[in-house]
Amino acid sequence: MYYPKNLKTVNVSADTLYKKSNKISMAQISKGLTLQQTRIIAYAIHKTQQDGTSSFRKSEIEKQLGKEIKTSEMRRDTAALMDLKFSLTLANPKVFGFLNFFQKISYDHGEVNFKWSDDMVPHIIDLKEKYITNDLRITSKFISSFSWTLYEYLKANYGRWYTEITKEEALNLFGVSDVKTYIERTANFKQKVLDVAIEEVNQHTEYTVSYEDIRSGRAISAFRITWSVGEMVKRPTAKQIKESERRLNHIIELSSQIVMEAMTELSMEDIISVRKSRQKAEEIHDRVTEDDIEYDDVPQILSRYVVPMSELLMIAEKVKLAPKREKEKYDWISGETPLYDWLHE
Repeated sequence: MYYPKNLKTVNVSADTLYKKSNKISMAQISKGLTLQQTRIIAYAIHKTQQDGTSSFRKSEIEKQLGKEIKTSEMRRDTAALMDLKFSLTLANPKVFGFLNFFQKISYDHGEVNFKWSDDMVPHIIDLKEKYITNDLRITSKFISSFSWTLYEYLKANYGRWYTEITKEEALNLFGVSDVKTYIERTANFKQKVLDVAIEEVNQHTEYTVSYEDIRSGRAISAFRITWSVGEMVKRPTAKQIKESERRLNHIIELSSQIVMEAMTELSMEDIISVRKSRQKAEEIHDRVTEDDIEYDDVPQILSRYVVPMSELLMIAEKVKLAPKREKEKYDWISGETPLYDWLHE
């Protein structure tokens, strides 16, 4: 299926990704959420999917928000989220039924504990198809919860490049169907909700969005929303970078040991080789941390550490020097070079 693309590129990281089903991303919620409440829900989903936990520290959300949260605010937000419901019947105003997000939420000295409702679990756990992927680093840039709502709605409409949505559906989507001024004055809704959301989505995400009014006589009855999509580039994770640092440190440690403990037994050629091996390792790590490296490129780059390590192990064997580290500490080189085997012979 053809749909317009644009040249925008945004970086994402597996460290901060979370998933939601398309249905929940387009669902009607029972009331509007503050940005802080929206972030709490997203972070709870992220924690559940990343490590299977059902709790997080208030400090973690504060880091996401970039500000301190008072205990009174957490009381307000947890109470609001406990009452929050969603409906999967946005497109049909004559059919409705609401389901709970959470079964329980509690707060104890800086720790938030939660349990998802049984109705919510299928929309965030073990998703195999028809889901969206978001990055907390992107959504953390939003200053309006409406932007978050629009962003997820567009993602859930993957493969399309426009949609027509009635004014009533739009009010339900953004959780403002009970705001009298928006109901009576469409210009207010456009200025304070739709325009704000589109501006932020255009500024911070891979989407470029616009809309036009659809009128019934003089009144605006619906909106035609049009968009194009750029590219989300998955960058190396903190775990991958840490693994690169670990391998580099092994090589630095071994090269230093060779020079310090076996200097008198090394030839000038050996000394030069040690320096070159260390330099190769440093260049490999530099490559892993460069801005243009993608997540899927990292395993192949990490495998290059085997070459400088093998060179150093050959020199260590030559001068009968046993590396300080236990054999199992070099687990990343196991099976990739026969030189690994002599460490504990």
